[in-house]
Amino acid sequence: LFMTTNHLDRLSPALIRPGRVDRRFLLDLASHAQITKMYANFFRDHMTSAATLAAILEAIPNKTLTPAQLQGWFIHHMDSQGEDMLADAPRFLADCLAEAARTDEEGSKVEEDEDDDDKDKEKVD
Repeated sequence: LFMTTNHLDRLSPALIRPGRVDRRFLLDLASHAQITKMYANFFRDHMTSAATLAAILEAIPNKTLTPAQLQGWFIHHMDSQGEDMLADAPRFLADCLAEAARTDEEGSKVEEDEDDDDKDKEKVD
């Protein structure tokens, strides 16, 4: 059984006590080393150059994107030439950063709503 959360601090200690959660793994943003390995796995059968990979690493800052975002982008470009992927890099990065900003805003809104709920409960008590 796998459980995932973006907010470990919000989970009940009873839910994540030893015996229920035996191992924890941080699935963080992709490092350049991880991007390099993913690139090699996706494009091992294609004619790609080290220069293309270097340009991708230059275009995508370290620890900016999730492995899932990169996977989707690599799948989208599996049958295209490296130049197509490089040309698409600025749009892809902007879309991913915009998505992350929306997610952060939604998370902040949820936290604000929860704080308001807590304040309302305190008033009732």
